[in-house]
Amino acid sequence: MSHNQVKVNAQEPTRAGGISQSLNDLSDVTAPNPSSNDILKYSGSAYVSAPLVNAQYMLIGQGESDNYANSGASSLAANDDFFLYDTAPLNEITGASITKVGATDWIESFTLPAGRYTIVSNARVVFSASGEFQWRLYSNTATAYRSGRAGIGEALTSYSYSSSLISTFNLTQTEELVIKVQAASSVDSVANQGTTPAQYSSIYIEKVE
Repeated sequence: MSHNQVKVNAQEPTRAGGISQSLNDLSDVTAPNPSSNDILKYSGSAYVSAPLVNAQYMLIGQGESDNYANSGASSLAANDDFFLYDTAPLNEITGASITKVGATDWIESFTLPAGRYTIVSNARVVFSASGEFQWRLYSNTATAYRSGRAGIGEALTSYSYSSSLISTFNLTQTEELVIKVQAASSVDSVANQGTTPAQYSSIYIEKVE
């Protein structure tokens, strides 16, 4: 009488009847040489090994202090670019870059490669009277807005605006982006802004695809 004639994925049993299987022995897995920290990812036809991709993100504005007058801005009116301040902005997005205003630590723009992104942005300015300040994400490359708008101020005419800009957008090409003032009233002069924009304004961007 014969024993242990059954094979599983070409693996023969031991004398005791045990069968040792590796992950790659499975018919729908093709991962013969995985590296440390790899994961299994379905390719459409089989499960294959793939590197674990850490979150790719960018953070500009970490509460540092500098007068907005040093940003080079001349006004804070509709269609003006709004600058952020950061002496050491974080950029963990492959292919992305950050452009500063001359030799300062004020951020003029940032460039993102194609992909899908989520953003969270906050802004604060000094008002001379009851007013409003609205901002959006704008693409210099495509000459188009890439987000809805957010707004702060006692004179906002619509309660539909969030005080934080939260949005998801998709880029089909590499684009240079800026924060652009959408509307402003009773916003004090650049000279009178002091350190408020630097300390309380920021943007967080995460590449999700």
